[in-house]
Amino acid sequence: RIGAFDFLEKPISLPKLLATVARALQRSAKEFTPTFTLAQMGRSAIIQDLKKRLEQIAHRRLPLLLVGEKGAGTELCARFLHQANTPWVAPEDSQWLVDNPFAPLAEARDGILFLADVAELARAEQRGLAQLVGKLDKHNVRLVCASSRPPGNLIAQGKFDAELLSRISTLTVSVPALREHSEDIPELATLMLRQLVESKEVSARHLETAALNALRGFDWPGNLLSLQSAVKTLALTASREEI
Repeated sequence: RIGAFDFLEKPISLPKLLATVARALQRSAKEFTPTFTLAQMGRSAIIQDLKKRLEQIAHRRLPLLLVGEKGAGTELCARFLHQANTPWVAPEDSQWLVDNPFAPLAEARDGILFLADVAELARAEQRGLAQLVGKLDKHNVRLVCASSRPPGNLIAQGKFDAELLSRISTLTVSVPALREHSEDIPELATLMLRQLVESKEVSARHLETAALNALRGFDWPGNLLSLQSAVKTLALTASREEI
């Protein structure tokens, strides 16, 4: 009732366990749609510097690579660059890169085409992306890609085409992990809780200072997604209004 994806009965077979976990991860990735903006990400110096860098390149049409851990906010950065009344196209999967790499170009004309994590692309998908890049100017589409792994690592591990990587990273911006601007966590957690209350997903709740300090002390390997899940769990399981 408080959000479990599934349950497994003992004895648990390894194939069933792996299959269930895989489905849960896929659903989590699709469900995580931040309801806040980059402007609400915090007031720390590192976030202010990130905004400044993005503002400097906001009106350029060159391909951009956003490098950051999963859940760090790469999509928020891409949306920060999106101009009002222009298309925003963000395909949920990558099979279209194999089937028809030019499919989203007409829809994204004069706007942004966002690819969530190019580090996960297979070689066949990379070949499709290489074809797509050559048609961007014709449709006036700005390609913004995110990568959960540093470009250098992808090349060193032989998992990504070096020439393609250079083409999609004409501009590169690093997106800090949540632990790198932990001073923003109390404000972010409070915002997330307020949104849950306003959407009536939970009853009135308030995070005490001690709770905010505890949240700030974690490393948050899942970044914003992990923080959002933690805040929701606390809100749903708290025995009183003060958490």
